[in-house]
Amino acid sequence: MSQSEFIKKIELAKTESERQVGKLFYDMGFTLEAIDSDIKDSNENKIGDVDLVCTFDDYVFLIEVNGEKKGLLL
Repeated sequence: MSQSEFIKKIELAKTESERQVGKLFYDMGFTLEAIDSDIKDSNENKIGDVDLVCTFDDYVFLIEVNGEKKGLLL
């Protein structure tokens, strides 16, 4: 994915936190597959969502982002 394709995708994120985490994973070499994806049951009823879906090699990462700042551990 080119940088311009990534920017178009990440701008669709609902929150700044999701954009920042998506950029972090992209910078580490992951491929951003989807943002704010709904999870539906067999009757197409929404039962949840996943903030970011990224891939790396043969692995898929489902990422839930919490935008609350609780402090830093150093």
